[in-house]
Amino acid sequence: MTKKRTIVDFHVIQSLPSNNINRDMSGLPKSCIYGGVQRARVSSQAWKHAMREYFADHEDLGLGIRTRQIADIIADMLVEKKMKRDVAHQQTVRVFSFKSNVVLPLDPKKGALKSVAFFSRHQLEQLADLVWKASKSKSLSDDVKREYGEAIAVIMRDKTLMDADIALFGRMIAGDHESAVEAASSHMHSISTHEVDIESDEFTTVDDHTGTTGSAHLGNHEHQSATLYRFATIDVDELARSLGAERAVDAVSAFAKAFVHSVPKGRSTTFFASTPPSFVVISVREDRPQPYVVAFESPVVSAGEGY
Repeated sequence: MTKKRTIVDFHVIQSLPSNNINRDMSGLPKSCIYGGVQRARVSSQAWKHAMREYFADHEDLGLGIRTRQIADIIADMLVEKKMKRDVAHQQTVRVFSFKSNVVLPLDPKKGALKSVAFFSRHQLEQLADLVWKASKSKSLSDDVKREYGEAIAVIMRDKTLMDADIALFGRMIAGDHESAVEAASSHMHSISTHEVDIESDEFTTVDDHTGTTGSAHLGNHEHQSATLYRFATIDVDELARSLGAERAVDAVSAFAKAFVHSVPKGRSTTFFASTPPSFVVISVREDRPQPYVVAFESPVVSAGEGY
């Protein structure tokens, strides 16, 4: 007998006017081919970043920080313990440069991790305590250094120190799979329900000082408008394993608000395409997530009344 699961699916239809909320390396709005035509596309990464910003502004969830600058962050925390900042930075680099630290290897010249890592506030606090303790000894034996390396691993593997956004969006630690966190949520790239063309907004700038009517600068911004189908899902059982049942309920509620209300901010001062969704459906399932994007595999065609 198949074990029942608790899956929450989120479906959104959202119409955005001219925008470039998520652009590629050449500055063009992201797109894809689906159903044989070009569609507008907004990457899952862009919308997850917007959701984390929404969490920070509207929710009291306990949020992590994704960074390579561990030495700067821990140094700031140790300053609050009355350690001089340059000493704090030096001691942090010292501890994270121990060869036994295989979980969070650090480049001592740059004072930064070799790859980005996602930390909870509680993990940062315990890592700062570890550096504080090590700073009391000018020299450490290889055995003691190994213990510090193992202590870093223990802190990063401790699920009880988890913040909600790490549990929702997951964490990869290249050097230690046991410190990785399986994401409880999955996000589809949002695509338009219809075919789109990328357009170009050519603009000019007048030099106020010269008083001339000619253009002091010429440029262009590519943009598109689209009605998007958006989908995300949460495995509530996985979330509860990371956060506990009570915190998981709060996280699902916060996720729902953030998914519905957040919009990526790309080119927001130029286009400000921050319109709310027109349609939202939330479904609770016991089998598997079920996106409905195939309903739009045949592109919607406007009859002069919008999409």
